[in-house]
Amino acid sequence: MMNKKQRNLMSSFLLFFLCLQHVFALPSDSEQKMYISSDTAEINKLTGIGIFTGNVSITRGTTHITAEKLTTFNDANDQIKKAIALGTKKQRAEYKTLTKKNKPVLIAKAVTLTYFPLKHYVILDGDATVSQGKDYISGPHLEYDLQKQVLITKKSQNENEKNIRTTIVIQPANLSKNNLKD
Repeated sequence: MMNKKQRNLMSSFLLFFLCLQHVFALPSDSEQKMYISSDTAEINKLTGIGIFTGNVSITRGTTHITAEKLTTFNDANDQIKKAIALGTKKQRAEYKTLTKKNKPVLIAKAVTLTYFPLKHYVILDGDATVSQGKDYISGPHLEYDLQKQVLITKKSQNENEKNIRTTIVIQPANLSKNNLKD
């Protein structure tokens, strides 16, 4: 059983997940039960760090996150200031959700997904892709400011990925004024 301190840290982790859902997922997802599974979990109230390792899976409504490892970092007020989902080159960390009932599933994948909920900022590093239907963006490093709605792509610092360029594909039907408002 978890003690009070562990429950507080777990509550902060759940707050992080709710922040992701608020930005991307269907509103009804927040009314669903959350299921978290991993091979191991270590929650340390004193350091503010939560570590979930081995086939990490989080599901709530239409939202699903998978990673090999998830680490959360809390501040003194038990607010998550950073969360890192790690995958591998062969099996990247993945975030999937349904943003609207009439839209295809949004899928974000990268070797490392880093989220700063207090800053509303997401970094996808290492073979990063975001897709929704036939629209997608890929590159070695993608950053997205959720509040300002600004996307930044950068070249990789890894010598093996120096020549990988950012690619953006937007289908013609999505360029209409009605679809740009979504």
